[in-house]
Amino acid sequence: MSFLLSYFLHIKEEQEEVKIKQEPLQDFIRVCVKSEEEEEEEEEILKDESGEDTDPEPELEEHPEPNTLKCPVCNKSFEKKRNLRNHMKVHTGVKPYSCSVCGKDFAYLLTFKAHMRIHTGEKPFKCSFCTMEFATDYLLKVHTRAHTGEEPFRCSVCAKEYTTDNLLKIHMRTHTGERPFSCSFCSKSFMLNSSLRNHLRIHTGERPFRCSVCEKDFTEKGHLIAHMRTHTGERPFKCSTCDKEFNVQCSSNLKIHMRIHTGERPFRCSVCNSDFPQKSSLKRHMTIHTGEKPFPCPVCAKEFRVKGDLQVHMKRIHKSQKQTKKKKA
Repeated sequence: MSFLLSYFLHIKEEQEEVKIKQEPLQDFIRVCVKSEEEEEEEEEILKDESGEDTDPEPELEEHPEPNTLKCPVCNKSFEKKRNLRNHMKVHTGVKPYSCSVCGKDFAYLLTFKAHMRIHTGEKPFKCSFCTMEFATDYLLKVHTRAHTGEEPFRCSVCAKEYTTDNLLKIHMRTHTGERPFSCSFCSKSFMLNSSLRNHLRIHTGERPFRCSVCEKDFTEKGHLIAHMRTHTGERPFKCSTCDKEFNVQCSSNLKIHMRIHTGERPFRCSVCNSDFPQKSSLKRHMTIHTGEKPFPCPVCAKEFRVKGDLQVHMKRIHKSQKQTKKKKA
């Protein structure tokens, strides 16, 4: 084991007993010119914690400098000792910077300072295109791409482009089929951790998003936002072809409507090859082949293939029966 690796393992052991001495909170989060150490940390580390790729440029990998320093664990190359020391924290888990507010630990001074702004609300990095402000210059950099249209990360399979490497990694799961987030209650798995969190509320019954008008509760914030438009009448999503407006932009509204204009029918019956513009239409069609009648009448138990037929039945048969009983009474 190299001296450098032994040193960092020693520091990790000592970390449990002695945390780094903290200066007053405001001293840590004040806006100032970054030191040379912080500049190098930002280059090697901040991108990693924000979802960016930290691997060296291909040219550095293929044509290393004569005095290149290599990590004894993974053989990654660095030009400066300080960068190698920063990188070693990935392997040793050393996190010498501890937040005095919430107790969270950090390996790097720069990310520690950025974290402290969560508690203070400080956002010193201002967008030159709009009024938005950010806690780190990395977040500002990513946001600025929304104005400039820059999408430097391209999918090698379909050539789709993204503003961050993290978004590209998530997109790649649509090609690989990877679903790394699994539900502990059932067998379902998800591409996104946020999708898993939303799914878990089905099992827990948690509905943390409440409408301030009618007090209806929702499992997802997006569902609440869409619901609020039923109160406000807002319909912000407009069809570019016929100007029809919608209150939500999702597969059940604008996206499906657009198929009227495009003729797209992506859902195909595996029995007769009939095509449909939406999944629910295919599901309803499949009952023709299976003979399934999933909508039973709650009064007489007669079964129907389509929900609309059940509703017609309820109005014609049982509503008239109720009216007849009332007249006799």
